[in-house]
Formats: sequence, structure tokens, C-alpha cells
Amino acid sequence: MRHAMTVTIVAAAIFAVQAAVPADEAKLKAQLPSIFEKAADHYRALLEAMKAHEPDKFPKRFQDGKLVVIPPKDWCSGFFPGSLWYLYEYTKDSFWKDQAVAYTERLIEPLRHDASNHDVGFRTYCSAGNGLRLTGDKRYAEFLHDTSAALRTRFDDKLGLIRSWNSPKKGGGHFGTKYIVIIDNMMNLELLEWDAKNGGDPKSDKIARSQADITDAHHYRPNGSAYHILDYDPDTCRVRAHYSGQGGNVEGTWARGHAWGIYGFTMMYRETRVKRYLERAMSAADYWLDEPNLPEDGISYWDFSFVGEERDISASAVTASALLELQEFAPPSKAAKYRAAAVKMLTAMASPAYFAKQGENGDFLLMHSVGHKPGNSEVNVPLNYADYYFLEALLRFSRLAPLPEASVDCGYAPYRMDDFYWENDHFGMRAYGPVIMEPAPKGQGLVSSGFDLFNKCVPYPVLEKWLHGTEGSYHKNHGKGMDNYKVAAGRGCGGIGALNRDGWFHEKNWKAQRVISKTATEAVFELEYETYTVRGTVTAGTPFMRFDVTPKGEPPARMIGPGLDISAKRQHDGLVKIDLDNGFIANYEPEGVDGKENGSILTAIVLAPGETRPVMASDAEGCIYLMQPLQSFTYWVGAGWTGAGLFRTPDEWYACVRDFAKRLRAAK
Repeated sequence: MRHAMTVTIVAAAIFAVQAAVPADEAKLKAQLPSIFEKAADHYRALLEAMKAHEPDKFPKRFQDGKLVVIPPKDWCSGFFPGSLWYLYEYTKDSFWKDQAVAYTERLIEPLRHDASNHDVGFRTYCSAGNGLRLTGDKRYAEFLHDTSAALRTRFDDKLGLIRSWNSPKKGGGHFGTKYIVIIDNMMNLELLEWDAKNGGDPKSDKIARSQADITDAHHYRPNGSAYHILDYDPDTCRVRAHYSGQGGNVEGTWARGHAWGIYGFTMMYRETRVKRYLERAMSAADYWLDEPNLPEDGISYWDFSFVGEERDISASAVTASALLELQEFAPPSKAAKYRAAAVKMLTAMASPAYFAKQGENGDFLLMHSVGHKPGNSEVNVPLNYADYYFLEALLRFSRLAPLPEASVDCGYAPYRMDDFYWENDHFGMRAYGPVIMEPAPKGQGLVSSGFDLFNKCVPYPVLEKWLHGTEGSYHKNHGKGMDNYKVAAGRGCGGIGALNRDGWFHEKNWKAQRVISKTATEAVFELEYETYTVRGTVTAGTPFMRFDVTPKGEPPARMIGPGLDISAKRQHDGLVKIDLDNGFIANYEPEGVDGKENGSILTAIVLAPGETRPVMASDAEGCIYLMQPLQSFTYWVGAGWTGAGLFRTPDEWYACVRDFAKRLRAAK
């Protein structure tokens, strides 16, 4: 006896950051005039307070009730002039231009040939670089060329690296080091790239790329997090030691250092279009956003290993600014994730929890930064670079192109017999209706309750046009993706199978459908089968969709579970990964359908944690299942395509599926 069951499909909302909701962006955009007006009020007061200090000083922080100022050669001297330039850029008020010019002028002669440390880019490009961009003043260009030449003197040709700090004498920090390189170095490479492209020394580009290449190779742990300090041996060119520096411990992740890496590699991809720089930037960004210890509002602790301790708003400001640039280069699905995260972080920063009231916080904008907690320096104080990257991120946000009108869709396609389709910004699927079961010429005689897969490389809906035939055959890639997956009468990607004493039972095609609701980011629908109903909710921003299965009537005396086709017969023979402990099966098909080079197809099913360990089963058609003897269960379907650029190798896909499955179990 067969028993009916109910199946609900929901896009996985378990990713750390979902796709941006347009209303969130609209709300933040509406706040921009007010935020900049408040920022201007703060900085007018800060400028007034600076009149009590020497004319060659710059405000850095407010601590113990006092404004702390710094000389031109401090690594932070360029941030305050840079913030003034950003206020001018947004307001177009000449007052801010005049102030920015005056404070930038204070840096030119003291820093023109200074090569005492690597922080040349922080001091000169944040100040004069913005001045040049906004005014075209040739004096700034001359200054930047000179400072680039100074920075190049710190490059060791044999090592291929810029020395960050000179090795300390006895009694200094990390005594006995030979050649210190810190992750912060990535932030000074923009100056070198500018120099090479604007009439300077072509070697500047070679140095910047060498620094980025070696940092990429040595400065990151296998989990994607960044070390702060590496000590190299100039003779052997090998890493001698790793140091925690401003982080809590050598194997922990210092938040601001990790943020420098996201920002620096994003910038290097912009300047060079070297793909591995983009890959590193995305890997570092994903580590940040998927870090379990990242607070809900996106504002990190000063070190990810020290949960509950001080937040570091400066690290999150750097990251938010970086993510807004990174989303311009990332594949659509990741771009949505990065954009949403940046909006969330900026919204938090602009709230009273972090944005100070005028007359407080020394009239710096943001509260709660941490400079160097292990050194008991600048802990939970305002810092000028937090303000700088906050204003930069707001300006980048203000220039964002609007989000696509829709990222998800679902609907009935009677023009393609009677397909019902659904899609998000990662992939699309369809299920077959009753007409296609009929023999030709009316139908095709296809009986299948399996799910077919469409691969996409664009974030907006395309399936309606594909099924309507208005863009040519969807079995060819016309720049948006294609259907190079074959389901036939099988389970395809996530179709349900039941196993009892008589063998396998597979339902026939759906017999009724309806769309319940549909917005730009969420679609809800139902498919009615003979023995069960499918209720689906599809959401943007994840390569997983969720299915909840509840049998109707008496609990079936059989095992039920989702199937994944790995059959060579249907061209899905690939590199299969089975992990019953974490409840998933994943497949990587190297060549796509029919052996053609159409990009590799990636599929997975992930079973939600239940009372019992799932059982793997297989049928004669080459489909494998994750089965449970339960009345109800939940599972997810995952899909990807190398043609979309999000995943390139089996290991990358398996790591994504495994991480998703582990987070399901951790959340139980």
C-alpha cells in the first residue's frame, strides 16, 4: 500500500549572509544625507579642537578624555586628510576641499622621501591619492611618484618582498627576527600600481605583484584566515616563524589584519585582473562572513578567537569597504552575499550603537575600535582610520548600481508542455506535469517525478524565456547558462524514492500546480502529486534549496529519501563524495552531458540531522539515495556549475557542501 506525503521546498536560509533585500539598501541610501551631515558636524568640531595643537599634527584618537595627535611620519597621518577629501567628495562643499588641501600639504615634504617603514601607502595615497583623484593637482602626482620610489627601496629582489618593519634591536619586540613582513603590506600596493600606470617606474608593478603573490602563498592558513606577521630568512627565502603581532595568538585570526587582506587582494585584482588575487579576496571574505564567532550585526571582535571581548569597528569598516568593491568582480551568487553583508555592517555602524553623538567620542565618528590589545594600546577607543574606511564605504555604497529587479522566480510553462519551474540566482529546476506523460504528438511519454537542473551564470531569472524558446535552445550556452543535465525517468537532482518489500517506488508526474506568492527575493509554490504535495519556497543567495517531507495518512512501513543521479547511462558519472556522518552525497561531473566540454556540473543532496544515521541505498538505474525510516524528514539540494565561475574543482564543491552540512548539524 502506498501512502501520500507532503514535501516542502525551501531555499536554504542557513548561509551566514543571505542576498541583500532591496528595502535594506533603500533604507540605508535614504540615511546617507543625514549620516554625512552628522559626519560634517563632527569634523567641524574636530577641526576646531585641532587649533589648540601644533600645525604639523594630525588627530588620531580620543583617549582618557584627551585628543591624541600624531606627527606626519606616524602610519596613521594620512587618514584624517583622506576623510576630509571624502567629505568634500560627497558634499561638494569647498570648505572641506580647503581643509583637505591644508592637511595634505602638511605631509608632502616630511614624507616625500621617507622610507623608514612600509606604511607609505597609508600615509600618502589615502591623502594625496584622493586629492589627485578629486582635483587633478600635478603636485600630488609628483609627490606620489617620489613616495613610490621611497617604498621601492624597501624591496628585496631575492626575497621578492617589501620589508615591513626593520628588525628590532635587543629588547625590542620579536627580537632576533631577520625580515618581517606583515599582512598590512597589501594596503600599500595601490600606490605602486598607480605609479606604474601613470608614468612612474614599471618596476612598481612587478614589486606589487611579487608582494601579492608571495603573501598569497605564505600568509594564509589552510582554513583561509591570515597570519599577521611572518619572518623570512633572506638567505634561504623561507619563512622562519609566524607571530601573532596585534592578534591574540599565533593561530588565531586578528580581525583587522584579515580585513587588510580582503581589501588588498580585491584592489590588486582591480589593478591587474590576475584571477588568483580575486580568488584569495573571495576566500578571505568568505572566511570572515562564515566565521561562527562573527556577531550578528557583522561588527567583529578584535580577534575572532576572543568571543565576548571588545569589538573592533575599524576592522569591520575596512571589510565593508572591501566587500562593496569585491562584489563588483565576484560571481553573481557571491556578489549578492558580499553586498548584503556590507549593507548590514554599514547599517550597524550608522546606528547609535557605534556612531557617536556630537560632542562625544572626541568628535570622531565611530566608537569601539581596537588598535593593539596585546600591547594594551588603543583599546576600545575611536581611531581615525575607522572613520576613513567608514566614509569610503558609504561613498562606495552611494555609487552602487541598483540590484536586479528579481533574483528568484517560479511558474507554470504550458508553452513547454506543462513544466513547472523555479530558480534563484544560483541555479534553476523543473518538474514535469501530466501532458508530457502522454504519447506523441501531444506529449513525449515521459513519466518522472525527478527534478531536472538548469545551470546559470547570471543572477536574474531566465527560465521562463528559455522554456518559451525566445532566446534559442537552452541546450546551448548563449552567455547566460544552459541545460546540460539529463534527468529522463530518473530522480535527477533530489527526486524522492521510497523503498519497501516490493522494491523501489517512484511517484508519477505532478497533476496540479499553483503559485502562492512571489517577490523579488522569494517565491512560494505548490505541486500536487497523486500521493504527496510539494510546497516550495525559493530564496536568493545560496546554492542550496530545502525540501521538507511529511507523509500523509498512516506512516509508511518503508524507507524514504532523496536521490542523486550518478549514472553513466545518463551522463552523470563523476567523482562522487559520500559522507554519511555529515549526511551528504556530492557529485562532480567533469565533462557535462554527452562528453562535451560544456562545463562541469556539481550536484549534492544533504540530509538534515535526524535521530538515526542515514542509510545509503542505490537502484538499478544508477541513482543513490540517503534514506531514513522516518515519518518526516528534511533535506537540501545543492547545485553548481563551473561555467558560472563559483566553483572550479571537486574539492571546492565538496568543501562547500561539507561546510553547509556541518552548520546544519551545529545549528540543531
